[in-house]
Amino acid sequence: MSNPRDLVLNHLTQQVKRFPDLSLGAMTGTEALEPRDQALARAIDHICIRRWLTLRAVLQSRLDRPWDSVQPPIRAALLGGAAQLLLMDRLPDHAVLNHAVEWTKRTVRPKAGGLVNAVLRRVIDLRSERIEASALDSGDPPLPRDLLPLADGGAWRLGEPVFAEDIVPRLSGQCSVPAELLTSWVDHFGFAEAARLAHHQLAPAPITVTDVSPDADHDPLTPHETSGFFIFDVDRANLTDWLTAHPAARVQDQATALTMALARECDPEPMTIIDLCAGRGTKTRQLAAILPEARLIATDRDYERFEDLNRLAEHHPRIETVPLSRIREYDGVANLLVIDAPCTNTGVLGRRPEAKYRYRPASVEQLAGVQRQLIADAIPLLAPDAWLLYATCSLDPAENEQQVVWMERWHRFKRVRETNTRPRGGPAQPPARYSDGGYGALLRAGR
Repeated sequence: MSNPRDLVLNHLTQQVKRFPDLSLGAMTGTEALEPRDQALARAIDHICIRRWLTLRAVLQSRLDRPWDSVQPPIRAALLGGAAQLLLMDRLPDHAVLNHAVEWTKRTVRPKAGGLVNAVLRRVIDLRSERIEASALDSGDPPLPRDLLPLADGGAWRLGEPVFAEDIVPRLSGQCSVPAELLTSWVDHFGFAEAARLAHHQLAPAPITVTDVSPDADHDPLTPHETSGFFIFDVDRANLTDWLTAHPAARVQDQATALTMALARECDPEPMTIIDLCAGRGTKTRQLAAILPEARLIATDRDYERFEDLNRLAEHHPRIETVPLSRIREYDGVANLLVIDAPCTNTGVLGRRPEAKYRYRPASVEQLAGVQRQLIADAIPLLAPDAWLLYATCSLDPAENEQQVVWMERWHRFKRVRETNTRPRGGPAQPPARYSDGGYGALLRAGR
């Protein structure tokens, strides 16, 4: 049977070569593992992705050479080992260390195991004190240079100040958020809010469900602070089985739901809705519930997501699908056009931690151009006096408010209502307080 740590380090070797274009959930071979080993392999992989820059900063402080000069398999062994030693509970140091060393000897060369052994022992020695969240006096951000924040709101106090002296690079290392993204947040929101956002994404996002009927099985559910939403406890029930038993319920964060709820403002109520970037159909199902008389036409450019839409349409009489290649057949039809545009995902980093490493100012500019082209190409789909609902899961004004200003200026739209939600909750706070961030605007076509 495969060793879960072998699978992780093999996978991390490829991730090291890909960085910063990391892939979440792409590890192969876990299906051959026992459930417990599957969970261990996925946990190590996910933690490495979430805390890549943190781990790199700690490991670089224990190395006598530049990080990028180390062979990818050795970097993988160091990342996987440090993740378990610093960020995971109840894993014996000797088991983590022995595996990383032996895997490196087998994969690279025998002497390479000595380097891994030395560096990871220095990481073990660096741990000074585990501080619980209740005892951590964070004060004004950032944290002191010798504190490594944890997902539960606590921290490791390290034996020496590992993180940078300047506040943005320090926060970047402590929270594993690229300095360019932090600088953007500081420019738009100020340093204190940038620090809050950086700490927010340390905690994995909980599973949130909504549209739960009163007679549903509520045993695995905890009410969210937002009425009508619940946190699903995967330790108390299987999510797939529960959703099969409760087909009206859907997995959806309240920030996304709030954006789509803008469709309630349309007057008169739209009779034909085109969901242009429908994904797997979550928003489409919400729109069908909000507007019970409307016909919904859904499409997506991704083949797998479009197949999911087809399966959804088989069980919903008012939802139909059309390949994106045939969307021009529906010009002039939409009373409401929904564009959930591709974006930088900076509002959902708790769910999409890999997205933060791809952030560059140039990538925002490029995506903003893609978004404007998508909007311009979609305008012919609108019927006279129609509505357009524009949404992203980004926090960047260039992808949000500035796009609405552009639509108003160049395409004669009129802004009617908008929502701009920043993430909340996070480490040391209950899951029932957690939510993503995102933006939505409802506009009326020019008359």
